[in-house]
This record gives sequence, structure tokens and C-alpha cells, in this order.
Amino acid sequence: MQRARFPARQLNSRTIKSAALGYLSPVFLRKCSILCAKCVCKVQEEGFEKAWNNVCRTRDACDSALKGMKNVAFFFSAIATQRLKKQRGKKKPIEDHEDSDDIEECDEDSQLAGSSSQDWLANHASIINEKMCPSVSYWIALTTPNGAPTSPLAIHRALLECRVDVFTNQVTCREGKESLAMKELFKVLKDHNNTFMAELVESSYRHCFEHEFEKFLGEAQSQDLEECGAENVVRVCLVDHSFQSSLSLAVEKLQEARLVIDQFGFRGHDSSSQVARETGIEQARLSDKLTVLINDIGIAMKKLGYALYGGKVYKKCERAKYSYWYKCEMEAFVNSLAANETFKDRLLKDMRKVGEILSNPHCEVIRPLCVDYNLIEVNDGQCWSIMDRRFVDNAIADKDIGHITPRAFSPYDPTKEPDPKYFKEILENSLSAVEVQLFCEDFLKLLNHNKKRHKDKVPCLVGAANSGKTSLFQPILGLVHHHNVATITKQRVFNKAMINRFTEVIFIDEACPSTLDIDDWKILTQGGYTACDVKYKTAKSFINRCPMLLTAQKKLEFPPEDQPAMDRRLRSYTFKSLPKPRKRAAEWLRRHPMECVVWASKQASTSSDRDESSDSSDEEDIESQVDDGILKEEEKDALRTLGLVDDECDAETVQAGDEMASLDEDGSSYDSDADQGIRNLRHALEQTCTGSLRHRQLSHLLEVQLEKLERVRQAQENSYKQRQQALMSRGVTREHAALLPRDPSEPMPSQIANDLEVHRREALRDEIKRKMQRAVEAFENPWLVRTEKELQECTVKLNGSKIDHENRASVQAYREVLQDKLKNFHRNLGTLNCEFALDGRRRWCVSQGLLKKDQRHLVTDLFQCLPIAEDACESIGTEEDGNEAASSGYRSNTTASQNCPSQRGDSSGEEMFITPVPSSQLRPCYAATSASSFTHDLAISEDLMRTGTTRKRTKSGERARVGKKKPQKTLLSYFSQK
Repeated sequence: MQRARFPARQLNSRTIKSAALGYLSPVFLRKCSILCAKCVCKVQEEGFEKAWNNVCRTRDACDSALKGMKNVAFFFSAIATQRLKKQRGKKKPIEDHEDSDDIEECDEDSQLAGSSSQDWLANHASIINEKMCPSVSYWIALTTPNGAPTSPLAIHRALLECRVDVFTNQVTCREGKESLAMKELFKVLKDHNNTFMAELVESSYRHCFEHEFEKFLGEAQSQDLEECGAENVVRVCLVDHSFQSSLSLAVEKLQEARLVIDQFGFRGHDSSSQVARETGIEQARLSDKLTVLINDIGIAMKKLGYALYGGKVYKKCERAKYSYWYKCEMEAFVNSLAANETFKDRLLKDMRKVGEILSNPHCEVIRPLCVDYNLIEVNDGQCWSIMDRRFVDNAIADKDIGHITPRAFSPYDPTKEPDPKYFKEILENSLSAVEVQLFCEDFLKLLNHNKKRHKDKVPCLVGAANSGKTSLFQPILGLVHHHNVATITKQRVFNKAMINRFTEVIFIDEACPSTLDIDDWKILTQGGYTACDVKYKTAKSFINRCPMLLTAQKKLEFPPEDQPAMDRRLRSYTFKSLPKPRKRAAEWLRRHPMECVVWASKQASTSSDRDESSDSSDEEDIESQVDDGILKEEEKDALRTLGLVDDECDAETVQAGDEMASLDEDGSSYDSDADQGIRNLRHALEQTCTGSLRHRQLSHLLEVQLEKLERVRQAQENSYKQRQQALMSRGVTREHAALLPRDPSEPMPSQIANDLEVHRREALRDEIKRKMQRAVEAFENPWLVRTEKELQECTVKLNGSKIDHENRASVQAYREVLQDKLKNFHRNLGTLNCEFALDGRRRWCVSQGLLKKDQRHLVTDLFQCLPIAEDACESIGTEEDGNEAASSGYRSNTTASQNCPSQRGDSSGEEMFITPVPSSQLRPCYAATSASSFTHDLAISEDLMRTGTTRKRTKSGERARVGKKKPQKTLLSYFSQK
């Protein structure tokens, strides 16, 4: 008796442990919190046998529940056992049986009845029911949204939905061999190559497959079960693909250490950073309390629609799809958030630190917004492109919503014509049509953020009071927050310090030459490199490319030596007082900026075409200079996703568990309606979850059935093509052959039948012509003419000449040889049974005088003797010869024809030496000979001559006494004497 095999007590492979410590630990350390769980099947409810048969389904259900969890990164699972003992009618879990030694005491009960685990289970169900209850062990890695360890309650609730008893506990993560997380992992991996557990898993897998097979296709055969596949005891499932590259490398190293494991959820060779960018999810690491607090603030801001930009708090506009607008300072936001009980105790301790970190303009702890200064959002999610001067759809990708924002949102219907009202009234009151076009172009340039070219003219609006010149700047204030507008103060030395990287436009109202020093006037209006004084700090240098607008009561008059330089930098527009000034005009213009912008773009179109064509090659240089000192978004992403551990992203990943995305891409290739089972499989497959046990088994079933259908379809297609080729070989056109029905039982189309009938008639006509041609060629052959005459001569000699009995037999044999040669000739030529050849022989014999016309009907074949005249038969031989002829049966050609065999043998291996026998004996069969002359066809031996006589043979002694040998009598000597 063979002892029972049990699950392993522990993982005994040091190689696997070393590989896990070296390659798997960096995957989750300080990135994930570890949770261990065990799902025990409810044996008392469903029965022991059913529980073990369905253990694969139980694991698949638990796996699906974990895959649906939000924070699960990846997990290892294994089918295991759990020892239970009853106490007061209730089940109480205790340690696994592999950790106890009391099982070894049951030597008799633990014996294996057969080589198969299924047989052992069937014979020892009562023992295993108490000590080997089926279960599933899990080692789960969970990400954290804020850096704090994940609570196991959500996992516990999700697994309870699978109708199992669940036991979970959280494991602390530490580096080194003493890590509890690694010890718990080794418990899950311990049965990876256990034969006993593998047989249990295979038995359960086959049971599930057989159930699906019988449900859709009927009773399963043994061959179908052998080809159903299997799964291993241990598996790893990847849920968060940002861990793919590092986890795939770790699993590869574990497999090199001979870990038997299945893989699910892996795809492609995408690196972690790339997948994270595609999904827009950034995983937080396990961190200290301050980091967790800041992460929680970021989560709160995201939930409430807030965002961080430049150290300030922005909020998403109510009617906007993409746009965020300035809301408040970070200090005000943090103080308001401290009133929340979730944040109060933590913020009161670290509010100053949090405020300093988040209010920094360069803060990236919480991902800040990125402003696209080229876009202005309007109604229905459409955006106005400042550079293209048109509306565009889907200007920002869905994955970038919440990270990229247009510069502003303005309520405006892009489908209607713009109505600028006061803006148009002010311009038409003071400027000509050409000046309106130039001003509209200068007005639109105020929206070009940091793109002012060197010495571009600055618009200067000059006019008296109530001319509306200041109101023309109000639409810009409706699109640019006043925090980002630079102006001047009385402390002229610090005026340039207001210009920073967030400045969008410079506006100087009521300017005069004394407002700034002449040097500052020149520097600000021409743009380019400059420096400014900073209080208590070193002077700051910067490149000024901000657009600029001036207003003045009168034309700016600078000293004579500086006036030409300023005239080259300024473009003045003179405005007149409005007849009826409106106090609400400025407010309306600020609230309806897009009415003015869209109208101005149409008015400035002609001049913009002229200006945009100049010096476009310098824009790339301008962009590169503007980017100096500022990190691009690509560079920020690279910093955010940088890993300090080399995870060898280029290593080849194993794509185990790669499911078929489409089992039948070309659905028209197969008739799914012809097979109800396949139709049901397709419908069931659409309703199952990809990667699940049922999905994999149904996919295998459908794949096998489609392969069978493909083989049948190929056979039918080949048969159909062969039928078409056969029809085309019989004269059917290719177009008509295409009309052939695929079902052989269906009637033939009339087009094909007509083609076949035409072909049959043409073939019959050609056959007749061919036979007639062969008949003509046959009787034009000199050999046939000579042989026919020789045959007639033999017939005449036998019936009209005086021949002794011995020579008659030789002539008769020669005649039969000629007949056989004629027969072979016509057989080889194909005219043996041809009526045209027979008619041609009749005509030819009549023309040669060998046959009379009234005797033509007596010629019935191509190789028999011709009939002769009756008077020739009456004058033949003497009375003795006549008696011998009568006794031999040679009275006429008709009689001779009856003695000749009607059918000759076709064998070509018989001899040419023929010995005729009397008619009373059996007729011999003579072989066909080649066409040759008479003298070389026959040689008659002495025995041949002796065959036709009735005299007794002389004894050998008497023949020896003869003094002179008699000459040999042959046909040759006979005809030579003749």
C-alpha cells in the first residue's frame, strides 16, 4: 500500500526564496500594503465531493472579486487545504494541517487506495472531510491613494460575496529574510509542484470543463477531456498595469528558479511609467504622516473640483468642460479645510508646513495644472484657438482633463454671429476702416502669451475723456485675471519686478513720459532682455515678451533725442469723445469678451495674413528662449515617474494568460446559425468576464468547434472546386460554373445543363470525325493493303487450290495469324469496333476486286476472311483432297470462319511457332504478332508437319536405319516449290 500524499508543510526551495527576496521585494516595498487572506469552502453546505470538484470555480470567483477592487495591484493565489474541527456544532478554523503533526498518527487512514488522487478522494471522503477542506490562499498587494496602509475590510467584504469563509490579516512590510510579508508569500507558494495538489486541481478543472461541454455540445468524449488543458496550483494575477515591467521581471526570475506558476493579466511590453501616463493614475507610496496629510489634501481638492497652479487654488468653472479659474490663495483654502474633522487634528499640528509647501509657485507635490494659453473655452466644450483664430472640437484629450486647462472660460454661442456692441461703437466713432483693421490686429496680439517679437509696435490709445479708450481693455480683463496683469506703481524702481512667468499682459493707463524713465520706456516697449531691482535681493534678469497696451490723454512727447526711437516703438490711435457715454459699457465688455474677440478676428483677417507671413522662422527660437528656466510637462512627467531601481523594462515579459481578443474576427467565414451549440457558445462567451475560468474554457470549446467547422468547410470548398473544374473541363464556362450550387442535391442550373449539352454534341461530332479519319487512314496504310491481300490469297488457296492435308493445316494456321495481326492493327488504331472502318473495308474490298457488291453484307468485322465465289469452291482438288477437306471442314469461307476463334488472346508473350490441330480437337489460341512480311512470320517444325497425318510414328531405331535424312517440310519450302 502506498502512503497518502499531503500538501507540503513549507516551501523547501532556497532558490525560489532567494529569487523572491531579490526581485519581488522591490516591487512592493514602500509601494504597497500586503494583505493575506484564506477563503475556505463551505463543505457542510455543498458537500465535500462537490466542494473539491468546484474548487477551481471557487478560486476563479474570488479572483474576479479581487480584480474588481480599486486598490489591488497584483496578487498570488494557490489552491490549498484547511483543517477544520467541529466544536459545539460550529466550524472553527485552526492551523493548517501541514503545521501540525497529529495527521501522521493516522497511518491506516492515510493510505492511498490507488495512483489517482481522485480515487483516493472517493475512498476516503470522510477522513478528508474533517482534515482537508478545500480552500484558496491569497497574498495580495494593494496600492494606497494617500500613502497610508490599506484597510482589509473592503477585501474581506468582497471575498465574502463568493460564499466562502474568509480570514484576512494585514502584514507589515520589512526588508530582509525576517519579513513577515515574504514568509506569508512562501506559504502560498509551497504547493507549486506538489503532485497531489496538482491532481486535485486537474480533476476539478476537468469537472468544470466537462460541465460546460455537456451544457453546450452534449456528452463529452474522453479525447475531449484529454485536450481540455489544465491549470497550475499557484498563479499570479496582475491588476494594476503600472507594475507590469517590474512584476514580469520578478516572475520570470521565479520561473527560472523552477517555480510552477500561471500568469494572468500581463500584456505587451509597456513600461510602468508609460502605463501610468496612459491611465492617468499615480500611485502613492507608504509614507510618513505629513506626506499622507498632503496626499489627502490633494484627494480632497480633486473630489471637490479644485486644482493647484502657481501656489494658488483654482476651481473648475461651473459650465465648463475643461477650464479652471483662480479661486483663492492656498492659505485661505487650508484654513477652511482645517474645519473638517478628518483633517483638523493633523492640520493643526502641521498647518504652517503644509501652507509653505503648497503655496510655493513651483510646488509639484500635488500635480498642478498646465495652462494652454492658446485656448479659450466657450459653450458646449468648444474652444477658440488664438493662433488659428477659429473654434475647434475636442481640443483637450479626455485623459488630460483635470491636468490641462484653457486660459479662460467665456460664455458664448459659437454658432451665432458676434455682436460686439460698445466695442464696435467706440472704434467706429474715432477710427477709419483701415485703422480699425490695424487696431483689431493689435488687440488680438494682446492674447499672445509671451510671444511679442522684438520691437513690435505697442498700441497707444490717445484721446480725451469719455472717448472709451480704457473700456477697450475690458475684454482682455474678462479673459486674463487681474493677478496676471502687470502695471506700474509710484515706486518706479520696482515696476519691472511685477513682470514674471505668470504675467500675461502689461497695461499702463493714463501714461505720460514721466511715468517711467526713458530707458525703462524703451526696454518695456521694445521687449527682450532686461533686469529689475528686487527688494532685499540681488537684481533679477528676465526676457520680457509680454504684450503691452498704453492709454494716454494726449500724445506722448519725449525729449527730441528720444522721440524718434519711441515713435518706432509705439502705434498711436486717436479717439474722440463719445456722443453718449454709457456707464455700463465697461461691465458689458468684460462679461462678453468673446463677442469682441471673434468680431475683431474677422475684421483683422486681411492685415493678419500680411503680418503672419513675416519672420515665421524666428518663432522656434522664441519658444526655446521662453522655455529657459521652466520645466516642460514632459520633463516633469519624467521626474514624477523616475524609479531608482533598475527594473529592466526591456526584459521580455511572459504573456501567460493572454486571452484571445476575438476568436472569430471574420464572422462571415462560418455559418453560426447552422450549429446551435456554437451559437450558444458565442452568446455565453460574450457574457463572461475576460480571463475568468469559464471564459477560458468556453474559448477553448469554441476554438475547437471552429477548427472542426473550418476543416469541414475546407473539405466542402475543395469538393465544390473539383466539381467546378470537372464542369469546366466538360465545356462549361467559368461564369456558368460559378452558378453551380454548393449543395450537390440541388438541381443543376439551366445554363450549366445547356453548356453540357452543347459540349456533348460537339464531342460526339468530333468523335465521329475522328473515327472517319482513322478509317480512311487505316485503308491507306500499305501494310494493311498487303495483309488484306495475303489473307484473301490464303482463303483462296484453302478453298480453290489442290493442297495436301499437311500443307492445308499450315496455310490455315497462317491465315489465322493474319487475322490476328489485322485485329491487333485495328485495336491499336482504335478502329476495331468502328462502323466507319467496317464500311470502309467493304468499299475498299469492292474497289480492289476482292469482294462483290452483293456480298458486302457478309463482311461483319475487320479481321475475318472475305467470302469467295461458289464456283471457285467447286473446282478445288481431287476427290481425296475433297474428302479430306470435307472431313476437315474447309468447304467455304463461312465454314472456315466458324472454325477460327472469334476472340483472340491479347497476350503478347506466346510463341510464333504454331502447330495446327484437327478440328475435332480444341482450338488453340494464338498470340498477336507484329506487322512483318510473310517469310519471316512462320517456321514449321517437323512435328508440325507430322500433326496432320494418321500414320503411326516410326520407332527411333527404324529412323536410325534410314540412310538419307528427308528434307524438312515448311511453308517456305512449300511456296518455293509452288
